[in-house]
Amino acid sequence: MSLAAFAVAAAAVTVSAQSLESQLSNRKPVAIETPNFKVKKPATIKATGPLKLVSAKQNSITDDDRWINEHSGGQADGYFADNAPAAIPRSLDGSKLNRVIVDNAGDKVIGLYGYFKEEPLRLIVTDGEMKSVEHYLDLENFKWAPVAVRYAFSNLYGHWARVVDDVLYLAFGHNTYASSSEGMTAYLCAIDLNTYAIKWIAGPTVARGSFDFSYNRIICGYGFTDEPDYLYLLDKNTGKIMQRVKLRKAPERVVVTGDNVYVRTYSYDYTFRISRGVSGK
Repeated sequence: MSLAAFAVAAAAVTVSAQSLESQLSNRKPVAIETPNFKVKKPATIKATGPLKLVSAKQNSITDDDRWINEHSGGQADGYFADNAPAAIPRSLDGSKLNRVIVDNAGDKVIGLYGYFKEEPLRLIVTDGEMKSVEHYLDLENFKWAPVAVRYAFSNLYGHWARVVDDVLYLAFGHNTYASSSEGMTAYLCAIDLNTYAIKWIAGPTVARGSFDFSYNRIICGYGFTDEPDYLYLLDKNTGKIMQRVKLRKAPERVVVTGDNVYVRTYSYDYTFRISRGVSGK
């Protein structure tokens, strides 16, 4: 969805803003269990597999919006609070809205709340028209990795999320060096929305930006200043890492359209071809 089209849609649902707020005001969030922060990546990871590099080109750095509009494929797009749809509450339980993901493929809208350590972590899932709150989650157990020292700004929070077949896929971590949490950051987990149990967790340092799906696989990535930058291919049903591809810069946006995988980094745009893959579910 383009920014212009999204603005029109947001204006059209302004009337339902109070409806979502009232639904949430009388509803207690479901607390999700503590994830296994000590999960480890395998000692060796294949560099070859279904992902094949097609091109790597330097970008203009400032052309993010154009790249997103050209490559989004109608799957999902993210918005910060200043341009999020009016129907989504700007705060929950004292926590400010951090990001909204409009998941057109799954016909869901996901609100992520909380960034600073004094804010509780919350997540809501609504229907595509933002009229009904389908899930309301308490993610406080995701906030702190079990490390001896908690540095400033090292708390973890939600970065990106998608819903496929009643499963919430959530990428979470902090916004600083991995060493600030002894490497325990940038995880991706799957939560069963029927039972609210964690199905699996992958990490650490596998998913810092957005992610997308191809067949039964998830394409995500991690990197940070002076840290290695990689694109990862995960099994959607188990979280098992199937492939790792070295990148020049950290992946920020990942979009799958058909068998094409588009990856946006700070200064390079990548295109991959994925074998036997289809976009979406």
